[in-house]
Amino acid sequence: MQNIQANKSYPYVAKRKGQTGLVVVSAKIGKDGRLITIEIEQSSGFVILDRDAKKLVDSVFPIKNDSGEEIQMAIPIRYKLN
Repeated sequence: MQNIQANKSYPYVAKRKGQTGLVVVSAKIGKDGRLITIEIEQSSGFVILDRDAKKLVDSVFPIKNDSGEEIQMAIPIRYKLN
């Protein structure tokens, strides 16, 4: 999941408005490493950040899944301004 941080960029409008927060994305991953379902488990309170987090998680799939089983993951994505 290191690819998520590498691919993350702050949405321009959210940055301009000073929006920050933590989004927790729930993802179900198939045996083949493909994304089966994705949803917001915890909202940041801002639609722009929530939408970007889902898109970001979706962008890293498929991934390697050596478990031989479906996996359910909660992926935290923090948006903060420096």
